[in-house]
Formats: sequence, structure tokens, C-alpha cells
Amino acid sequence: MKALLDDCRYLFYTIFHPFDGFYELRFRRRKNWVLIISLLVLYGLVEIFRQWYTGIIMRTWDTYGLNGLLTFASALFPLILFALSNWSVTTLTEGNGRLSDIVMVTAYATVPKMVTGVLVTVASNFIIQEETIILTVIDLFGTVMFCFLIFAGLCVIHEYTAWKTVLTVFYSAIAAMIIFFILLFFFSIVGKMIGLVSVIFTELTN
Repeated sequence: MKALLDDCRYLFYTIFHPFDGFYELRFRRRKNWVLIISLLVLYGLVEIFRQWYTGIIMRTWDTYGLNGLLTFASALFPLILFALSNWSVTTLTEGNGRLSDIVMVTAYATVPKMVTGVLVTVASNFIIQEETIILTVIDLFGTVMFCFLIFAGLCVIHEYTAWKTVLTVFYSAIAAMIIFFILLFFFSIVGKMIGLVSVIFTELTN
């Protein structure tokens, strides 16, 4: 428990001093997987909270029929996909970071996005139309901080220059799309095979 509390305190140091913080996490401190997994789970729960409780003045979707499990999976899937695609790219471009390091960076980077997300969601229930721009700026700030922490973390764990980090993020986005379409194709084939087996079974049993 003491180690977890210490890592939680260090989490906030990393957010405000990302280059030093991620360097320590990569080369000197032991990763706390309880904290990392908790951050990812909390991120998914915050997205559910946003979907269900954003004020109607800022809500552009219908809450009727929302599926919490689907929202949770939809929030975490892009993070996991990015980690896998970045790892696959950096293994070919002499990156020194492991997959566990990329997951750690991604989890830590979600903190400012979660904080601003909760603030915007709560405040959206108490504002008027003219004040929505303020919450939009706050939400944008959280997204910018998320991207900056990802950038800083990848620079450190892979020991890349800033320009090489930008290039690998770009290549990672392309790799993520390729992986996504492969997964879609795979599940489409599996679905058709299950359907075919079901039809054959029905014909044989009738």
C-alpha cells in the first residue's frame, strides 16, 4: 500500500515534469501495474460518466440505449491499439521502449484528460449556452496535455529525437489502421464461418 501511494504521488510529478518523470519510470523505478491498470480502468469509467451525465446543453448524442460495457471498450480500444501499433513500428525503427513501457506512458497520459473530462461533465449541467466555449477550451486543454504526455513519454522510453518521435507516431497511426482493418476482416470471416456451420448443423438436424 505504501508503494502504491508513493507511485501515485510520483504520477503527479510525472505529469508536471514528463521528461524527468518518464525517464525515472523507464530506467530507475519499478512499474506499478496495479496503478497502471487502475488508470486504464478509471479512464473507461470516466468515459461512461461523460456519456451518461454530460449536460444536455453540450450533449450531441442520445443517452437512450447507451451501453456502458460498449462505451468502456470503445474508450480503451484506441489506447490498446495505439500501444500495439507503436510497439510494432518502433521494433523496426530501433526504439528501445518495450510494450509495457508504451502501455505505462499511455496510462499516465490519460490523467489530465480524465480530470478535465470530469470537470467539464459536472460543469456542463450548470452553465448557459454562452459559457459552453469555456468548457470546450478546458476539454481541449486536457486533450492537448494527453497528446503532449504521450509525445514526451515516447521520446524518453524509445530514446528518440523529437522529429523521430513525430514520424513514429505518424507511422503508428498508419499501422493502427492496418491492424484495425485486419481485425475487421478476421471477425467478418469468423462470423461467416459460424453462420455457415450453423446452417449446416440446422440442415443436418432437420
